[in-house]
Amino acid sequence: MDKRPYFHELPQETINDLIARKTTWQQIMDNYQQPTWCGYHEALNGSMGCWTLTDLTLTSHRTQLSSSFCADCEECIQNKVNHAESNPGIH
Repeated sequence: MDKRPYFHELPQETINDLIARKTTWQQIMDNYQQPTWCGYHEALNGSMGCWTLTDLTLTSHRTQLSSSFCADCEECIQNKVNHAESNPGIH
């Protein structure tokens, strides 16, 4: 079981500290998890990941992410399709 904290649940104070320490996106990917429902490959990659998840501004929607917020994301939809195809009969 992965015990790393979820990045989208971090308070802004922690984000500010990560910025101040010049934490790299690789360090973030190594130390934090993306949401379990997120099927976006390397969503925490700051240059090619999920823009909502990696928005570090005070006005970002990062902390508001939820499976319903992300329901229209093509990566989230594809993740559900792939899961259903690999687990027939399980919904």
